[in-house]
Amino acid sequence: MRLPRSLGNQRRGERQTDSRCNDPGVERAHPGGTVGSSPRQHVAGARTARTWTAFFACLTLVAGLCASVLAGPAAAAGLAVDALVNGHQTTPSGTITSPTFSTTQSNELLVAFIASDGPSPGSVTFSSVSGGALTWTLRVRSNVQPGTAEIWQAVAPSPLASAMVTATRSSGSWVGSITVVSFSGASTTTNGATASTSAATGAPTASLTTTAAGSWTWGVGNDWSRAVARTVGANQTKADEYLAPVGDTFWVQRQTAPSTGGSLIPVTINDTAPTNDMWNLASIEIRPATVITPPPDTSPPVISGVVVSAIGQANATINWTTDEPASTQVAYGTTAAYGTNTAINTSLTTSHSQMLSGLTASTTYHYQVRSVDAAGNVAASVDAGFTTAAPVNFSPGNPTGSAPVPTGMGLENVSQPDRVIGDGTAASCTSAAVVSAVTAGGVITFNCGPNPITITLTATAKVRNSTQRLVVDGGGKVTLSGGNSKRILYIDTCDTSLGSVSGNCLYAPTGPQVTVQNITLADGNATNSTYVSPGDTDQGSNGGGAIFALGGRLKVVRSVFVRNTCATNGPDLGGAAIRVLAQHSATPNDLDNSSAARNQDPAYIVQSTFGGASGQGGNCSNGGAISGLRTPITVLNSLITYNNAIGCCSNPPNTGTPGGGSGGAIYTDGDSYDLNIAGTDIEHNTAKAGGSAIFYVSNDRTGHLIIDSSISKNNTYAPSGQPSDPHFQNYPGIFYLGNGNPIFTNSTIQ
Repeated sequence: MRLPRSLGNQRRGERQTDSRCNDPGVERAHPGGTVGSSPRQHVAGARTARTWTAFFACLTLVAGLCASVLAGPAAAAGLAVDALVNGHQTTPSGTITSPTFSTTQSNELLVAFIASDGPSPGSVTFSSVSGGALTWTLRVRSNVQPGTAEIWQAVAPSPLASAMVTATRSSGSWVGSITVVSFSGASTTTNGATASTSAATGAPTASLTTTAAGSWTWGVGNDWSRAVARTVGANQTKADEYLAPVGDTFWVQRQTAPSTGGSLIPVTINDTAPTNDMWNLASIEIRPATVITPPPDTSPPVISGVVVSAIGQANATINWTTDEPASTQVAYGTTAAYGTNTAINTSLTTSHSQMLSGLTASTTYHYQVRSVDAAGNVAASVDAGFTTAAPVNFSPGNPTGSAPVPTGMGLENVSQPDRVIGDGTAASCTSAAVVSAVTAGGVITFNCGPNPITITLTATAKVRNSTQRLVVDGGGKVTLSGGNSKRILYIDTCDTSLGSVSGNCLYAPTGPQVTVQNITLADGNATNSTYVSPGDTDQGSNGGGAIFALGGRLKVVRSVFVRNTCATNGPDLGGAAIRVLAQHSATPNDLDNSSAARNQDPAYIVQSTFGGASGQGGNCSNGGAISGLRTPITVLNSLITYNNAIGCCSNPPNTGTPGGGSGGAIYTDGDSYDLNIAGTDIEHNTAKAGGSAIFYVSNDRTGHLIIDSSISKNNTYAPSGQPSDPHFQNYPGIFYLGNGNPIFTNSTIQ
């Protein structure tokens, strides 16, 4: 343990006054030395040629101060050292005074690097610094560990002759060191950065980020633990080091030379040894008076995040960002020759949005973002495109379908919505607004202006399990897009991240009662989803590109599903547009006898279109449009065309295949459930395995497939790529296992 270091409480007899200099390697005399005028110091003579060759002199000791002078200047033209003196205090005192020094130029920056011993952390500071008839201010102090390391500065308007600098301690008498440096070519109006660090152990280090190109970083430290030489870090030089006889080290170090180049960079003042002592370290940036001009900016801005949103019949919005402020414009036209340029936005920001107006409905446009930074560097994005919305002619479903719709299974009344997305403009109808509204629940409508609009979701809209009723009504003008990267709507009462439920999570919850109506769901993609619901155990997470529904009640009315995607392979994964795994049951807890599953409320799909034209259908391992497991589904007056089951091959999978490829339009599997189809047209769907139109399996042979007043024809099998294609069906376009035969009435099945 170290004893207190105040005068009169000396450690192990080391505090006695010594008339000799105790610095190892210090020269004992200096030719031409003169005695300074201060009674507290002895000065080694005048400056010699301005090199960084240091010499130390210890003449007759006066008041315990061993002094040295280091000649300067050194460094590149501009910022340089004019004078540098070091003073080492061997006898404790309340003050410490530098050797005398003189400067040669006007308007120089003087910096005093002062270090002191002390008894305990924070107990010693320097309260003031004086000298040269200048005003001195504290720039930075580090004294979390015993002792202190401080940096003070002043500005000398005129050259100084035989000046001395005195630092006064706030209390007590201690030993220490003082280094005064006079900088020519330094800024005297703008202060540089500073840093203060301390530690009870470890290698001393302090880092600061420079504020001007070509600046010079210096540091001062004290090591309270012992007197031992520093090993400075890379590209650094000691300006002074005092191994005090009381067992302390005081030192000053610096960058070997000012920073070069035009960059503002972090600069570290550090030692690589010793590594086990207590230390304080303060550092300062000396700014040059004339800041180095950085090299010309020749790098163009980087354009990223280009996305088109709010696509209507006559307008669309382009959004993008740049990595630096840039003026912007969008060139667009019906070909990559563009032809129209928007006005340049000269606000010089990094986040940009530009509405294109006056467009023609149902037209494909090319566009390119162009940005110019302040230096005149130009950047352009790659050619991209979008298709404007078709004129309002929203008439989904089978136009000849006339199946009766049960009470409560038609459109919901939305005349008094709980939430309205948008303020009458396309720009106000955003992904965030949709996601927020779905999270809140209730009846949701849209007010996005007179034209059809596509809202591209950047996050999946998830229904909270506490929601009792959710109605999303697009008014026939809204398309919610997954951007081919996101699932659009997610309902799962077994997903505890959406809130807990009482009882069996598959069948007990009466809600959420979710209705999706008068809307288009496009480009939903579930292939990137990772969460596997307890209701989908062993099946994977990638079904239901537009809608994934488990629990509560799902109803889809008068809606369109186009270009949706889910898992490419998997024996039971499916539903490019919709995947339904469970619905509310009147007997939710009677699982042993499966009455829970038998008594489920059907998921209803009414007057809706899936695909509708070549290239518009869904693609998934199974069920190119719809899939369900153990869940009754009723499809009424709908159109299901041009959808594809693209997996391979079968369930269970054929040897060497991952499985899938069944039910080009609809895929269902389970035990006691019914699939009812009425007034529906199912055509031009494809599969690679079983059922080019429909795959239906009731494992316990209690379920029924019932098709009434419907058409199923022109559904085909696609090549599987296997040596022998595993296509199978037991009715035209249908594979069926259930209770007896399927029930076909007033229908065309071929």
